[in-house]
Amino acid sequence: MSSLAEDVELVLGPFRLCPSGSRLTRLATPFGPSGRKPLPRALHHYRSVVPTTLSSASLLRVELARIRAFRGLDECVLSLDPRLTLLAGRNNSGKSRVLRAVALACGGVIADRDDFTVGSDIEPEIDIVIAPGGDGASGFDPRVIELFGTNVQLVSAAGDQRIAWRTTVTRSAEGWGARASSRFLAFDAATNDWRPVTGQAEVGRNHRNALSADLVSTGRDLAAELSRPGSAIRRVLDDLEVPDDLRAPLEAALQELGGRIVDESAALGAIRDRLGALGKAVGGVGDPDVSALPGRLEELVRMIEIALDTGSGALPMRMHGSGARSLTSLQVQSVLYDRRIGRDGSDFPTHPVTLLEEPEAHLHPQACFDLADLLDSIPGQVLVSTHSSHLVSVAEPSAIRLIRHVSGATQVHDMSPVDGLSTRPPALRLDVAAAEWEKIKRFVERPFGEVLFASAIVIGDGASERAFLPYLLRHALGLRGAEVCVVDPGAMSQSDPLIKYAEAAGIPCVAFLDADQQGRDDEKSMRPYAKRVWATGDSSIDGALEEVLTTFNEDWVVECCKEHLSAVEGSGLERLKRLKGTYGSSLGRSFVQRFPDPASWPQGFQDLLDALSPRPEESDGNAR
Repeated sequence: MSSLAEDVELVLGPFRLCPSGSRLTRLATPFGPSGRKPLPRALHHYRSVVPTTLSSASLLRVELARIRAFRGLDECVLSLDPRLTLLAGRNNSGKSRVLRAVALACGGVIADRDDFTVGSDIEPEIDIVIAPGGDGASGFDPRVIELFGTNVQLVSAAGDQRIAWRTTVTRSAEGWGARASSRFLAFDAATNDWRPVTGQAEVGRNHRNALSADLVSTGRDLAAELSRPGSAIRRVLDDLEVPDDLRAPLEAALQELGGRIVDESAALGAIRDRLGALGKAVGGVGDPDVSALPGRLEELVRMIEIALDTGSGALPMRMHGSGARSLTSLQVQSVLYDRRIGRDGSDFPTHPVTLLEEPEAHLHPQACFDLADLLDSIPGQVLVSTHSSHLVSVAEPSAIRLIRHVSGATQVHDMSPVDGLSTRPPALRLDVAAAEWEKIKRFVERPFGEVLFASAIVIGDGASERAFLPYLLRHALGLRGAEVCVVDPGAMSQSDPLIKYAEAAGIPCVAFLDADQQGRDDEKSMRPYAKRVWATGDSSIDGALEEVLTTFNEDWVVECCKEHLSAVEGSGLERLKRLKGTYGSSLGRSFVQRFPDPASWPQGFQDLLDALSPRPEESDGNAR
């Protein structure tokens, strides 16, 4: 989503703050061009404070949550991935309730009487287990041990350490409200489980500060959040972080500009004169004045507005659709963590836990493909409920939890491959291996109705192309690449209906062909509307995507297969042939990271980018 961020501007009264934070430019003001003066020097040289970057090395993380009698959930156990966890399931399966339960246990929301199960007197309980941060760490950092003391428990003979507490929701004395309290749990080696102990310490504010939990619902709206105290962006803007040596010149410039606006405005000038007459006529009222701008920077926050430029000029956020407003709200969430966490002077880095309800809501289907990268950019752990087939197709299976409501019980299935490295109990995982998950994902990644929303269509000669090529297009073409739909028709001989649709709709269409005999035969029978691009860059050179990648860099192919795919043996080409149809996403993601410069890519990939470049007759945004 970096392309979206580049088009977002922050407007402060009569100024527009560009995305880089490197300059301020003047917007149109009531006085005409002849009355304008150059901006004060202090404004020309405005620089935002360089944002701090939150360390990715957290001291701890939420590993497990057990929920009982919460909003109709009888009991369920959820394992959380160290980075991104996706809750997938049908409507009313319990995804939103699980999100809220975890948020409540982590201190992200307060208890509500709706947290009780209707018709039940059982008090809701949420247990969470905290594990050491970092890959494979068994013991906590000394800073964690100092903070939590004896509540750090040994859970194995190998010295593995964990912390756990139980949050209980009780009714208020009058019965109309609810309150939550949390106490630490003790690990029972005999039962290999956590249990409450009489006199166990209560979880204090200093303990809760180790986590920074924030529940973001589908109703997130940056336009509304700007005016709501306590929202993410208002917390970011509580302190504008303007250097002290620039504060006085900036505020003086605001006062000067505000006075000039009043001077040039007949309406404001008349109000000022009338108020001045009042001050002379009635003693004790004070000396009234009119100011078009606030005199202090902090008061300027009330006038800040987010503007989004989609190609026809910047428009205020309130004038855009829910999808754009939702995405920009998520981007501000990352800024909140970067700029606020750890500012208390402590050397204990707070661990962010962001809980998002259906982030794909209101989004264009093509934008959903990039949603995973946006979620991955949010620091700390991210727990998401989703209905998006796009999102689950690009995420690793280890991040997905399938929630099902069966016979009155809520079941959470962990999709972590059983043959992968995982600290999660095998009982929580389905008996599916990594290679088997990749074959299943092959069918999830086929776009079906996605073509109806595409600005261009690329027909790939197989499932590998369908999964691999979108990463290249989005990396090289930015926002335009996100609007291209890559399709696997099953066989190129079945592509004619799709090409016919593209021609009728005036949508650019490109066929990315294997340069083998089958590919050459398919090309001859294909409708002429589709541009032809050969994977090898030359139709006379034999080869498909596997040959192109191994010829380009076989060492990288072998390395990537070992790291991200099953441990098959053989040369790079042999590995890809055996993994055919399952390697696309993993290699595509790795390819653009390893080889970021499109000019260095194989000729066939560069030809594909050229074929998708706008034609002269498309310069007005329309196809043929």
